[in-house]
Amino acid sequence: SPRTAPAACRISAARSSLAWQFAAGATGVQGVVLSAHAAEPLRHADVRVEPGAYHASTDSAGRFQLSLPRGAFLVRIRALGYAEAQDSLALPGLDG
Repeated sequence: SPRTAPAACRISAARSSLAWQFAAGATGVQGVVLSAHAAEPLRHADVRVEPGAYHASTDSAGRFQLSLPRGAFLVRIRALGYAEAQDSLALPGLDG
């Protein structure tokens, strides 16, 4: 399936120290959650996408993958010891 170039999104909320990198495609999103200060992968981070009940936990390398329909979403990322981070995401679908 067609994929856009990977994007880096540094979450800039004052209390947050999370960052995430992602590649959005026609059928979902995959990415990695990192410590913004040390750029180290965060395992067991909670990735939730709204609206809907989409949820994933990161693996030992900080990676996650979610299948999503096309549309606009809010991504919320939580990890123990870090403030919640959030960002918007738009998936165009197969027809662009």
